Amino acid sequence: MLLLVSSKSRIYDREYDRDTYRVVENARSRIDEAVAQWDSVVEDLKREPAGDNFDFSAFTEIVGVVCTPFPIYTCSEQSLRFVKEGLRASCSAHELRDWLQ
Repeated sequence: MLLLVSSKSRIYDREYDRDTYRVVENARSRIDEAVAQWDSVVEDLKREPAGDNFDFSAFTEIVGVVCTPFPIYTCSEQSLRFVKEGLRASCSAHELRDWLQ
């Protein structure tokens, strides 16, 4: 299995902690967009696993996740779905670390 991780930097600040709508909604929309975009990249690699400067054809399974420093609140089925048992399409660095161990 090849695990492709798209890392996204997000700032956890007082406004997010206070559940300020604008801040939480912005983070939610950004993570959902990032997951949709990364899913597209992973699907393209599954269709054509070899290119000019890469060759993933030796891998029988390609899985992608979007990782952030902390959990981002979302209700998107696409972002919350499990790509592997115990690993969601959108995960925090701690969740990814725990899954890898």
